[in-house]
Amino acid sequence: MKPLSLLPLLFVALWSKADTAVLWQDLSATLTQGHHFKVDPAEQNALTLEHTSALSTGDSFAFIEASQYPHVDRSAGLYGEVAIRWSHNKIASTPITFGPITDVLLTTNLEFGSETAEMLLLGPSIDLLIPGFDFFQLSLTRRESLNSVVNTSSEGWQLTPSFSLTWPAGRSEVVLDGFIDWVFATDESGYSKNLQINPQLKYNLGKLLHRPDTRFYVGLEYYFWSNKFGIANTAAFDTDQHALSVLLKYHF
Repeated sequence: MKPLSLLPLLFVALWSKADTAVLWQDLSATLTQGHHFKVDPAEQNALTLEHTSALSTGDSFAFIEASQYPHVDRSAGLYGEVAIRWSHNKIASTPITFGPITDVLLTTNLEFGSETAEMLLLGPSIDLLIPGFDFFQLSLTRRESLNSVVNTSSEGWQLTPSFSLTWPAGRSEVVLDGFIDWVFATDESGYSKNLQINPQLKYNLGKLLHRPDTRFYVGLEYYFWSNKFGIANTAAFDTDQHALSVLLKYHF
């Protein structure tokens, strides 16, 4: 057994022993309908449930997404992630700050799904204070497989920025948020380096309807993925995705 395969047990032990309190949490549901997906069916509908929390020891983010493929005889696909970050500045007695860096964290992320291998990602993360951003996070993680559901391993190294910006717009606001996943080093020659860029541009209808505490968004989601699933793009098989979806998102 690989050493990293033992880490989930370590994380559970740390979590159970840590004096962890939930400072705030948020639950949302997103509906998307889009076209021009690659490898998978070109047209997709999806329902995504997301949960975010700030913890006394760090923070967490989890989502589960069910994808449905119109006009294709194929069962729905499920994919999800659970990420926990442990904050040095929340746990240690002496905080770390340097220039725009406001915190240093240990990132752990579990990827799972009905048609993918289970992957564990582990590595350092930093929070950055950048003018105009609600938040900006940057993580460097090692990808390790926890099973062998697929024939080709996606093990390697990944760099992930995630971000959010908000601008006032009349009586309401516009939000641009998302992430970038760049697998820049891979262990297997059959799994290609790949880049995912997934921003959402959303307008808050809740504030427009004079409900300041309601976050109900309409907008667009763009999903670029080069060498999707680590499959090299060729003239015979195009795996460079440029998908666009319309979305509805509600925060409970």
